[in-house]
Amino acid sequence: MDNFWLDRPTFVTGATGLVGGWLVRRLVDTGADVVCLVRDWVPQSELARSGVIEKVKVVRGDVRDQAMLERALGEYEIETVIHLAAQTMQWLSLNTPFAQLRSVQRIADVVLDARRK
Repeated sequence: MDNFWLDRPTFVTGATGLVGGWLVRRLVDTGADVVCLVRDWVPQSELARSGVIEKVKVVRGDVRDQAMLERALGEYEIETVIHLAAQTMQWLSLNTPFAQLRSVQRIADVVLDARRK
C-alpha cells in the first residue's frame, strides 16, 4: 500500500489539527508529495512541532476561498485530497451548522470541478 502514496501529489486541509498533523506525518513517511492548506499558524501543532512542515509544501489560505483552492489544486497537480479542515469551536459549529456544511461542500465542488477539466 505504501507504493500507492509514493510521490503522489496529495492536498491536506486541516493539517495543523490533531488528526491532520499526524496524517501528514504518516504521508510524508510513505513518500507522498504533500501540500498542506494552512489558514492559521499553530506552533504547538504536530505539523510544526515535529518539523514535518519543513518536508511539505504549504499553501496559506482559507478553505472557503474557491479561487485559491482551484489554483492550488491545479498548480500542484493534486491527485488526492484529504479534507480535514473543520471548525474547532463547538459553540460556533452548533450555532452555524449550515455554514459548516457549506464549507465541506465547497471543497468537494472545487475538487470535482477540477477533476472534470
